[in-house]
Amino acid sequence: MLTLPRLLLIAHITAGMAAMCQTSTAAKPAEGIGCVTDMEVPAYRGVAWHATAVGTANATILLDSRARPRSIDVQASHPALADLVKRSLTASTFAASCAGQTLAINFVYRLAGDPDSEPRNEVRWQAPNTFEITARPPLAIRANP
Repeated sequence: MLTLPRLLLIAHITAGMAAMCQTSTAAKPAEGIGCVTDMEVPAYRGVAWHATAVGTANATILLDSRARPRSIDVQASHPALADLVKRSLTASTFAASCAGQTLAINFVYRLAGDPDSEPRNEVRWQAPNTFEITARPPLAIRANP
């Protein structure tokens, strides 16, 4: 499996491939990450991890004339996942050649393995536009008697 640092390197290299950036129409968002020039993959942390949120977060990003996010719509199975993804995409940058396009990027969140004090995220990318994030579940918090 790819670790987060390796995936970020691959995503950064892949983002340079302008051929993946498709011209979109109003009806169908462009797929793939070819328009992304810099993005921190929204891995498990904070509220999303402690809430043991699992499921999907599907993002639609409308870029303005300067290739900045004009709007970001995230449909997610848990509000904490929507927040995690929206924050990441808001801070992302996109290729100038993709200005005016609508992009679709999907995220799948899973918890697996032994509980841990840290998420220990593992991230995989599935072409053309899906990231799978798997982390260990958080340790249960026990109240003192």
